[in-house]
Amino acid sequence: MLIILPIFIIILSAPRAEAFHAKVFPSRIHPGDAFMIRVTGLEEAAEPSALFKKKPLHFSKCGKGCFVAIGAVDIKSKTGLYRISLKTGQEKTALKLSVLKGRFKTIHLTLPEDKVTLSPEDTERINRESSLLASIWRIESERL
Repeated sequence: MLIILPIFIIILSAPRAEAFHAKVFPSRIHPGDAFMIRVTGLEEAAEPSALFKKKPLHFSKCGKGCFVAIGAVDIKSKTGLYRISLKTGQEKTALKLSVLKGRFKTIHLTLPEDKVTLSPEDTERINRESSLLASIWRIESERL
């Protein structure tokens, strides 16, 4: 009994490792596709952080201990296995994303000239509406 009590106290006072689960959906995509990372099981309020191709992915809360981020693979990305670096608190891990060969059809269109070149009336309307939009966007409002 005297041996068990000190061991029990040591176990209780030891720092808890934060157990979390992270997954990429879907794990196999084509160039130009989007993907989602879902991190669950986080007990601290600290938001996870991730890097994909040296660019940060931004997470949003999706419930208690749950965070999601959405990313996309550039349409010009090469086929292969990509690494997503994920950090939660002091823990770091790597997720894998497989980019498959993209197949993009070429479609040739022939359009009438009035669908390609703006008329003087259309140009005037564009200028008028651009000025109106610019005046609206100058107005600042309180962030919700």
